[in-house]
Amino acid sequence: MESINDDKIQKTLVTPGIGGQPTFSNGTKVSFHFVTRIVGSNIVVDDSYKWPKHMEIVLGKKFKLEVWETILKSMREKEISKFIVHKSVSIPFF
Repeated sequence: MESINDDKIQKTLVTPGIGGQPTFSNGTKVSFHFVTRIVGSNIVVDDSYKWPKHMEIVLGKKFKLEVWETILKSMREKEISKFIVHKSVSIPFF
């Protein structure tokens, strides 16, 4: 398990991605899927696989939940990882 952002984000690699670690600059469009669960349960809060289309954000555009940018910048193309995010970095959204 890897710690990110002063241990407020814990990352567990499920499937390694391809290539090296990319350098993302502001304005980069990132497309991805996600499933959000409550820690310690199987309760699904949100699931982009049930949407008509994947999630997209443009880095550096002040997305309403900044933790997404931190998480995505830690990943490689095609990587699958699990993250546990401390509520102090997700409270603005909830």
